[in-house]
Amino acid sequence: MIPAQLKEYLRSYSSYKHTGEPCIWEYVYTPEISAYYGDIKQDDNGKFIEVPYSTYSDYSGCTVERSNCRTFLDMFKEYDEISMWEIYGGYGTTGCLITVELYESNDEIQDVINGLFDYPCIDDEDMSELEMEIESEDWDSWIKSDLMRELESAGIEYDEDTLWDDFRKNCDSQNVYPLFETAISCWYDLDEIVKDWQS
Repeated sequence: MIPAQLKEYLRSYSSYKHTGEPCIWEYVYTPEISAYYGDIKQDDNGKFIEVPYSTYSDYSGCTVERSNCRTFLDMFKEYDEISMWEIYGGYGTTGCLITVELYESNDEIQDVINGLFDYPCIDDEDMSELEMEIESEDWDSWIKSDLMRELESAGIEYDEDTLWDDFRKNCDSQNVYPLFETAISCWYDLDEIVKDWQS
């Protein structure tokens, strides 16, 4: 039985495939490999559940949803492409779709999903690891170069070989932490960090 709080996450899958006959398409209810987000829709009588707090994109969601998605898919990977599918779509949309039948037959899955309505993070440790991964990627893609430019503009000398450690030391001493405004990137106020920079 589906709890009332989960009913808004019920989905139907509305994809079609060609039968081989001219102009004839067959309705396909079950995804074969993965589910395109544009092919699922909310349906009170749907046969699938979009796992709550586990769908994100380049412009929506946050690290909680991204962590939940990868954690859930990993925890229950034995059901992958049988009764669980990864959702994909435009602008990096990613999520997880499972059958109602799987939900109703698996106590552990019920506990995980229902628990999200009380505390919307499956694994705090995984979320922390994800945020460290994002910060490391952003360091390489923009933080380091922007920080060097800010330091040079302020006339502050730095050692590029130790810059990461110096950056972390300054963040800690100033109680500055990255803001994870999206599921894929973080932001630092480098002006503030450089203003009180300690070599």
